[in-house]
Amino acid sequence: MELTQHEQKILDIINSNPEILDDPVQRSIIAQRHGLTEKTLRNRIAEFKKYGLIHSNNQVIPTNGDIDIVQIFQLIWQKKLTVISYSFVFGMLAIIYLLVKTPLFTSTITMYPAGDLSQTKSVMGTNLSTIAESFGLAGLSSAPNYNIPDIVSSARLKNVIALNKWSIENRKSDKTLISYWEMDQESFSVLGFIKSFFPKGYQSASKEDKYLDRAIKELEDRIFVSETGSGLITIDVDMEEPKLAADIANFISEFVTKFVSKVQKANAFKNRVFIENQLTSSSEILNKSEENLVKFKNKNPINLDTPEIAMTRTRLHREIEENQTVYLTLRQQFEIARIDEQQEEILINILDEAIPAVRVSKPKKIIILLLAGFLGIAISIPVILYKDYPTI
Repeated sequence: MELTQHEQKILDIINSNPEILDDPVQRSIIAQRHGLTEKTLRNRIAEFKKYGLIHSNNQVIPTNGDIDIVQIFQLIWQKKLTVISYSFVFGMLAIIYLLVKTPLFTSTITMYPAGDLSQTKSVMGTNLSTIAESFGLAGLSSAPNYNIPDIVSSARLKNVIALNKWSIENRKSDKTLISYWEMDQESFSVLGFIKSFFPKGYQSASKEDKYLDRAIKELEDRIFVSETGSGLITIDVDMEEPKLAADIANFISEFVTKFVSKVQKANAFKNRVFIENQLTSSSEILNKSEENLVKFKNKNPINLDTPEIAMTRTRLHREIEENQTVYLTLRQQFEIARIDEQQEEILINILDEAIPAVRVSKPKKIIILLLAGFLGIAISIPVILYKDYPTI
């Protein structure tokens, strides 16, 4: 609706002084202040209500489509009990969640790689792959790059943790995590009851496999690994009991250390076998070249050399020197590989071992209660604006 200048002026007066809608005394005072009569102001108010420019609850509707921030804050303040009610409800839900949620304790270990795990170094500081490549021996590859976070996040480790028997407080015998979490005990659940009405499809997995799969998925939410720019790796384990969390965290460090050491030894064995095979082949080639030279000398005494025979003699000597160089290099690397295979190399250093936590780490009560309060406020404000904010 397009208003005249006079009508817009009166609407602005009403917008700035909403109390005049219900209070005749204030209406008379405001009208006199702006050079109007109380009757004129009252009639205009009646017209605006008729045209729908004033809400049924006496709130002025913005005619220019703009949002009045001041009016929004005033409305929220007027409806502050609604905001408090929503925050209270969400706060109570958060308290109920904290009461039923099982408290968890966190144990932490820190470790870092000892040197560069992506390369196999010999005791003389020579990179085997570089030497092999210089002689065209592409099969002599370096050790694989061991990414510790990938090992910690692997299903293989979680499988071992789930099936391992752990010492549980106030329990007479050690239990697997499947038994500890009672995943092997069938119990009634509403979700399971609903699922029973739907086709299950073809399932070949045994109950034990299903229990193990559930335990692995649970561990995915209990084990966290992170790596800093300096290479420090932090592993956090959340469990219901402090000692159990510390035991699992320390078990992870032992598993990672043994796994990397095992794979490293296997790689060193493969390198040694490869070099040994190359050494055997090189020895045969060297013997063959020496035999060729001896046969050539028997047929061609040096005092009867012609330029062509002398050239051939030089080539045979050069071939022996080249084969001898390759043989000596491989011989040296073979001895180094034997040493590397036998030595105990520290590839991972444990900086901090896990100890039982002294306080509950999850759920974080203060943060949850604050989030619940903010959520109540965030939901109540749109509800208030939808129900009570004036719109055309």
